[in-house]
Amino acid sequence: MEIDTQHLEPSIIIDSLGPDNIEIPEGITMNVDVKKGLAVITMECGEDRILTCRSTMDEILMLIDSILTSIALTHGLAESPDNRSKTSDI
Repeated sequence: MEIDTQHLEPSIIIDSLGPDNIEIPEGITMNVDVKKGLAVITMECGEDRILTCRSTMDEILMLIDSILTSIALTHGLAESPDNRSKTSDI
């Protein structure tokens, strides 16, 4: 899977996916790398672990979303959810 890091250095995302931040279940291998300015994640697992692999990838995607949101908020590139404009259909 290739991940657009929204103009950030891909190594920031890769470093955040280190072993201290995510636990890879037994029977699944994961490799993270930078290629052509993108963070690239490769996962491998046996057929008997496909659901676990999918769940792990979902967890990684949620973590990446949190990383990108945190960086954007820290650098003033996005509004905090508490400060967003609220609209109603009244």
